[in-house]
Order: sequence, then C-alpha cells, then structure tokens
Amino acid sequence: MTKYAQILLKNRRRSFWLRLEAETAEMLIGIEVRQDGDEVIPRGRNENGERFTERRRFIDKAAIADRTPGEMSYRYGELVTS
Repeated sequence: MTKYAQILLKNRRRSFWLRLEAETAEMLIGIEVRQDGDEVIPRGRNENGERFTERRRFIDKAAIADRTPGEMSYRYGELVTS
C-alpha cells in the first residue's frame, strides 16, 4: 500500500503532500504530489539558479513542523488526512 503524508515545514506557510518512498531516523524520502496524487516538480531553484527537475525530495525531520498521515480516498479520488 502506498503511504502518503501531508508535510508542513518550519520555514513555510504552505503544506504539501509527499508520497513516501523511504524513511530513516533523520530523513523522509519521497515524491511531492498534488492532492489528486499526480507528481509535481518541486518549486524553487538549485544553487546554480536552474529550476528543479528532480521530483524526489529529501527532507530533514528536524525541519518538519507538522506531519499528518494521509490516504487516497477511493470515493473522491483525492488525498485526505487519515
């Protein structure tokens, strides 16, 4: 079963959905998705000023303000918090 989580970082005001691929003691690894489950390219630019093209995100757990587990609603076809 695919695991999802709604993530709110300490330095941001918006939350985002993450399809979790792996979790370590220090990090969450996953792909950012929209509420309907489709992958999105993360916002922002890298250190060279180029737009991000990598969909996989590595997030330090110390930077997470709130993490809410979620699941795909088969009735409505979108992600909901569980």
